[in-house]
This record gives sequence, structure tokens and C-alpha cells, in this order.
Amino acid sequence: MKDWEMISSRQNSRVKNLIKLQQKKHRYRQGLFLLEGFNLIETALKAGAKIEELYLSQQLKIDSAEVQSIIARLPAGIEPVILEEDLLKKSATTVNPQGILAVTRINERSLNDIWQLPGPLLLLAEVQDPGNMGTIIRTAAAADLAGLLTVKGSVDIFNPKVVRGSMGGIFSLPLCQSITLQDIKQCLAGDQLKPRRLVAAEPRASQSYYDFTFTTDDIIVIGNEARGFSEEMADLIEQKITIPLPGSMESLNAAVAASLVVFEMLKQFAQN
Repeated sequence: MKDWEMISSRQNSRVKNLIKLQQKKHRYRQGLFLLEGFNLIETALKAGAKIEELYLSQQLKIDSAEVQSIIARLPAGIEPVILEEDLLKKSATTVNPQGILAVTRINERSLNDIWQLPGPLLLLAEVQDPGNMGTIIRTAAAADLAGLLTVKGSVDIFNPKVVRGSMGGIFSLPLCQSITLQDIKQCLAGDQLKPRRLVAAEPRASQSYYDFTFTTDDIIVIGNEARGFSEEMADLIEQKITIPLPGSMESLNAAVAASLVVFEMLKQFAQN
């Protein structure tokens, strides 16, 4: 181990700040968020994420290949900080942390920038479960969608559970969150912006998603897990489609619904 900083006090300012970053208000005050685990941190580094701090448990084998692989990819001037095991556990949000944490820059794009990108978008209207949000981001990244937008009232994209659930998709997908319905109205009406239409997955819609013809300018909309769409949101939706359910259930999990619609859309694109 080189002359890396070693922290053993809960009162250390670095430790206090790691714990603060578990809260949304502190993430956005600083423009930073937490990463936990080897795979996620390595994915972030490969994607060019701006890692600003790296923390290793005192109990980690520093000379192991997985630790050295991450250290070798750190930006110039960034050195690991060693934490006592109890401090790392307090700083992490997982039950059984892997002994490695990183702090990186929030990576958001503007709504107008994402709206203009070529290809379909995904819009989440008040999706509030972190697990659903993370899975949907992972799906959107796997499908190579142009970007993902969230309406104000949705769970924070940089919530630690969302970040872990995205499996690194958060670093390869253009993101913009907490937009308002007025923002969407302005984009839909904007003469200088790409014409797009909102296509919503809705259990009570009459048209099956199998029979609907998607375009590369569509925005797929997924609503709140319990309430669906507000009336004002519904007024902006041009097309509603449903996923046929021959069984006894009335609806699907939001993440499952998003995945089915997105990959049906990709199948159509591949066939045309």
C-alpha cells in the first residue's frame, strides 16, 4: 500500500460526506453521487465517468487483480482512500458491501438536447419504485434507445438503489429527469424541435402493442405503478396501446411492461 490516506474516525469530513450523499438533497447540492461494488465502478470507468473519489476497505486485498484493475483506470491525480471496515459499512447503502465505494459526477443532459437525438425515447411519468427505475434504465440502455426522460415526481435516477439496478446503464444512456408537463408541451409544440409523439402503455387501451406501428421518433410513456397517468399527462398522449393479458392479472409491473413494449418496437424496426 502506498502513502494513501487512511481514515479511522466517524467524524472525518470525507466519511460524513459519503453518508450525506445517500440523500437526494446533498447529491444535487454537490452534483455528485455514490457508486458501490466492483462491477459498477469498473463499468463507470470504462464509460468515461468522472470518478472523483475512491474508497477501499482496510480488509480488501489491495494487490488483487480486481482492485488493481480499478486503480489503474483512475483519472490522473485521484488516489484511493482506505477506510476502516466499519466506516465503509456505514458509508455504503448495501447490506453486505463489497468493500469499495466511489464518488462520481451526476451526468445529465438537457431536455432539448435529448429530444433532438435520433431514435426513440422513453418517458417515465412518476415511476417511484427504485427497483423499477433501475431495471427500466438497464432495459433502455440494452435497447440502445436515444435517451430516457422522467417527469417530476419520479424517483431520483441517482438514488443508490436505482444506480445499482441500472447495472451501469446509467452511464451509457442520455438522461434528463424531473421535467414538467409544461416542458413536454413546449417540446411537442416547438417548431425548431424534432416532431415526436407520445405512445403510452395503458392496460385499458383498445389497441394491442402487437398491432401498433412504431416509429423511430416515438416516445414510449410508462406511468406510475399504482395510479397510471394524470389527466394532464393523458391529454398529451397521442396513442395508447395495451399488452394483452390472457391470464387473471389486470396489469404488469412497470419495468416488465416497459421491456415488452421497447423490444416489440425494436423487433418491428429490425423487420422493416
